[in-house]
Amino acid sequence: MKKHLFTLIISALALAALAVNSTSVCASAFISGPTSVSCGTTATYFFNVTPDPNNPFRSCFPGWTIRLPNGTTIPGNGTSVTVNWGTTSGVGTVSALALCDDFSSESASISVSVGGGGSIATPSSLSGPSLVCNNEAKTITSAAVSGATSYTFTVPSGWRINGVLRTSLTTPSRSVSITAPSSGGGTIQACVRANKSGSCGTVTSGSRCRTIRYGRQNVNIVGPSVVNTNSLADWMADGVGLTNYQWRVPSQWNSFVGLNDQALIVGIDGTVGNFIVEVTAISCGVTVGNYKEVTVTRGDGGFFRKADEQSDEPFEDILTDGELNVFPNPAVDVINLSSGSRMKILTAEMVDLQGRRILFQKIENSSATLRLNAVSHGIYLLNLIMEDGSIEMRKINVGQ
Repeated sequence: MKKHLFTLIISALALAALAVNSTSVCASAFISGPTSVSCGTTATYFFNVTPDPNNPFRSCFPGWTIRLPNGTTIPGNGTSVTVNWGTTSGVGTVSALALCDDFSSESASISVSVGGGGSIATPSSLSGPSLVCNNEAKTITSAAVSGATSYTFTVPSGWRINGVLRTSLTTPSRSVSITAPSSGGGTIQACVRANKSGSCGTVTSGSRCRTIRYGRQNVNIVGPSVVNTNSLADWMADGVGLTNYQWRVPSQWNSFVGLNDQALIVGIDGTVGNFIVEVTAISCGVTVGNYKEVTVTRGDGGFFRKADEQSDEPFEDILTDGELNVFPNPAVDVINLSSGSRMKILTAEMVDLQGRRILFQKIENSSATLRLNAVSHGIYLLNLIMEDGSIEMRKINVGQ
């Protein structure tokens, strides 16, 4: 009661001073304190008066009026006031009118933005499949976000989330299942946002999206259309979500690696002409295929000979480099590698003609020796990873 009576007296005296001298309210007063707060928090505000050099002992006694974003008005008095901004976001005001001991008055007011509980980070990743077949359900998972109370997942029209036909779902879980339409195909964006709910409402982050293909996919062949006789050539089956690769090449070519893999390496014989390289794969349970026309021209490869060709001459390197030496070849117990001053050899891998790894050795030097004690007699492909990232390949005859 005394508190409210004091406020009324201060207000009455201030109004009386204004009536006597309407110019006594000046801009020498100000309010200090935060102008942006989260709802549900408290903040303290101070009434300040610029010193008057003509009256250094001048004192002022403020009365406060606080208006919350929900419209509630709260009175106060004293040189400072502490405000609980409540659970409604919006804009509030802090105002003060003070009567000074020289019968003048001072006033000040500030606006305060009351936010919805701060901000929340965008999920750092959205993991999941690169391909979803028609009518197939796959799981996508958001990275955890500190402070998140739920996650909102979105997909295009025609998709299902957790088995229900809808375009969005807000859930406490970081994972949901998505199901592709029963027909068609293409590329979509599946996205997630993190949410933080509090007394003032919900704050939502930015979106993190993942590109997903759906429906049956095609297979393409990447590689040369023109190759030289007596050389090594390679092709790659390009596509998303493909399995069970099957390559078909002319029978006179020697398949080193990959008749059942995504990558194919073959030795081209000495026959010139136009040939077909074919590949099939399984996409969403259906066999898909493609082919590539390849022209073999007379070239200066000259370093490849089929394994069953008879000759008294030793096998030579498939690829040659003036400074890269692989010897002896044929080999019995060891193979010596030397790159001269060109660059370091990082790793050496030996595979058989079915593409199975037989030997692997980390080198990181310009020379090394590979011991062949555990390698059976036969024809192998030696892959050398060089310091610049390039790959050098050699055909190796062990023990023959």
